[in-house]
Amino acid sequence: MFMLYLSLLFVSLLLIYFSYRISTQRAIWISTLLVVIVLSFLINAYTKYYSYKDITYRDMPLTKDLFHYFLREELHGEYIKFTAPKLQKDSNLESFYIWIDQKELNILNADLPSSGFEEYVDARLKIGDGVSKKIKIRYRGGSAWNWRYDNKSLKIKFGDNNSYNMMKTLNFTKLYSLDMLIEPITQKVAGRVGALAPDVKTVRVFLNGKYAGLYLYLDQTDESFLRKIVLCLEVSMMVIMI
Repeated sequence: MFMLYLSLLFVSLLLIYFSYRISTQRAIWISTLLVVIVLSFLINAYTKYYSYKDITYRDMPLTKDLFHYFLREELHGEYIKFTAPKLQKDSNLESFYIWIDQKELNILNADLPSSGFEEYVDARLKIGDGVSKKIKIRYRGGSAWNWRYDNKSLKIKFGDNNSYNMMKTLNFTKLYSLDMLIEPITQKVAGRVGALAPDVKTVRVFLNGKYAGLYLYLDQTDESFLRKIVLCLEVSMMVIMI
């Protein structure tokens, strides 16, 4: 497979050389650069395949179609990086800034996927322009897609004296495919018709100072969620009575 791609590259270089009559030295420099670029994409595609294989099905064979899938994904990812608009400092979306020491990240990534669930690690969280607070954090989500990418879905827990919108546990889901929108859409519809539903919204997440992308925020449906709902109902009743 490597030889096929390199052969195609060599033929392309010959066409360039004879079409534009560039010097031999310049043709060598161009060919070297192109070979390095092509090899980097091929190696990254193989690396992603083996990483995915290691955390899902270790006997998965590498077929031509499977390799082409990872290669297309690698190319598409680089295309997105170069064509994505510049990150705006000001946004209508709420921003969550998370800081985790490398030591704690190593614990979460030690033996994925199990290590991501086994225990919470220490971190800090700042929401918007607020104050940084101590939190506990781990990965969430059982889908194999969640483990293929560097930025994974997250679950955050506050200490006794801190919360966010009365919630002690927060969920941040990384959206990798359109079918993952089913749950948030149903939660939104349920909330609109008056059913008990967790708060769902799109937010920006920054991890150790780097933009991790758009995440879907969801309330944790636990005791804090029920207390929040009860308080909202009490306030609504008071407003109606007034």
